[in-house]
Amino acid sequence: MLNSQRRFGFTLAEVLVTLGIIGVVAALTMPSLIANYQDNVRKQQFKKAYNTLNNAMLKAKSDLGYSPMCHAWAKYSDRPATAECAEKNEYGTCTRYTCNGGQPCPSNLNGMYEDCTDFTKAFLKNLNIAKTCSSRGYEQGCINYIKGSDDIQKESNPDAKPDPNSGMSTANLKKRPAYVLADGMILIDLNFSGWKAYAVDINGNKKPNKWGYDIFTFQAVGDANGMTQYTVNTYAMTLTEKGGRTPLQMLQESLK
Repeated sequence: MLNSQRRFGFTLAEVLVTLGIIGVVAALTMPSLIANYQDNVRKQQFKKAYNTLNNAMLKAKSDLGYSPMCHAWAKYSDRPATAECAEKNEYGTCTRYTCNGGQPCPSNLNGMYEDCTDFTKAFLKNLNIAKTCSSRGYEQGCINYIKGSDDIQKESNPDAKPDPNSGMSTANLKKRPAYVLADGMILIDLNFSGWKAYAVDINGNKKPNKWGYDIFTFQAVGDANGMTQYTVNTYAMTLTEKGGRTPLQMLQESLK
């Protein structure tokens, strides 16, 4: 009677086959699960950066008691004139602009900046800054190596001859002032050529340190009545490495 009872045990071979199948499935699915997890983490870090900048801006406005003029126009169409390139250097970078048929461009072409000194002091005061590099942020240890516009262009087109002296070149990015916040987030000062903006490494020194992955450009925008918010930069100083998201894409996906 006992010998006729059905046995439900597994042989060693069956166990090994089952474990092998589980291993194959895990090998196929784990990379995707890890990538999705990392992507969701970066979206949360991006949202935190967005809120950090705007909260500091609102507190700075409150401290100053007025809405400062230190911003790009919220809309490109708000520009008071249409700019055209009048001269280019050997790399094709425009070095001089004229407006409205050859006339000098107005000082407020890109935005309003007369209150930037006072605003910047108040703004930085309201960020929890752990380390300041007043210049050459790379040499002083505030930022890791990141590629600039010239290296990104050469990576996608080896025959390209990008301008090594542009404001967003690798060499010039290394020279920019930078701030490391207490939570590790890094702000790289891009306030040159009339743009009040920061490149933000949302996860600090952690990899990948790539534009469109964990580095995005934010800038202050507003209208004739003053600054309204910090948001993503969409028409200047925006770099995106292969496979990355533009700042606008990341904003839209993070705030869903």
